[in-house]
Amino acid sequence: MIKHLIVAISLFFIAALNLSASDNTPSPDDSAQPFKVSYMGNVEAGHTFLWDNFLRNTSGYVTLTTTHGVRITPYLFTGLGIGAWLGYYSGGCSMLLPLFANVRATLPSGKFRPFIDLKGGTLNSLNSFIGPSIGCKFAWGNRAGVYLSFGTNYIINRYHSAFDGLSIKLGFDF
Repeated sequence: MIKHLIVAISLFFIAALNLSASDNTPSPDDSAQPFKVSYMGNVEAGHTFLWDNFLRNTSGYVTLTTTHGVRITPYLFTGLGIGAWLGYYSGGCSMLLPLFANVRATLPSGKFRPFIDLKGGTLNSLNSFIGPSIGCKFAWGNRAGVYLSFGTNYIINRYHSAFDGLSIKLGFDF
C-alpha cells in the first residue's frame, strides 16, 4: 500500500513539473510581464467523514488549516502549513495540531481552475499523514479565489496505517 502511494506521489510531482515546464504561454488572466515567484497563502475549513460506517458514523474530524508559501510557476505552489483537527466520537473529542508541507498544481487560466493538492506531515509524535485531494478554484486575479476540494488522508503510525475517510474542504487563496 505504501509503495503504491509513493508511486502516485512521484507521478504527481513529475506531472506537475512537466506541466509547468511545457507551456510558458500566458493565460488571459496574466499580465504581459513575465511570471515572478510570489507569495501565496490559504485558509481552509473542512470535515472528514470516516470510512467506517460511512455517512452513518457519529465520528469524524472538523479541520481548520492555513498554508503559506510561494507560487514557483503559474502552475505550481508550495508551502508550509499548520492546522487544528478536532476529532469527535461517542466517547468525547480530541485535538490534533498537524504541521505539514503542501504542494499544489493548478491549471492557471480561466475563472474555474482545477487542481491537485498534496499535503504531508506530522499529527503528533506517533502519527504522520499524507493527504491527496482534487478540487476546483473560482479565481479572481492571479492568486485570490475560493475553492472546494475532495480528498482523503493516509494516517501512518507504527502499529496501523490506513486511509481515514472522505475530506471535504472549502478554502480561500490570497
